[in-house]
Amino acid sequence: MFSQSGHWWISMLNLEGFQNILERCRPRSNTITFAARFLTIHSRNVSTQRRIYQLARNRLET
Repeated sequence: MFSQSGHWWISMLNLEGFQNILERCRPRSNTITFAARFLTIHSRNVSTQRRIYQLARNRLET
């Protein structure tokens, strides 16, 4: 029960949510790295994983 109520926000983290994180964080932020790792681990869609990786890499290199 805790995992359902305690981790409800996980379902809100998707590609769109990640793009919001990128817009709000400064370049080279640890938050970007953490979010990218988290989402690529929990995403079952390979194309989404690749897109997240590309977005994070581009943002971290700026």
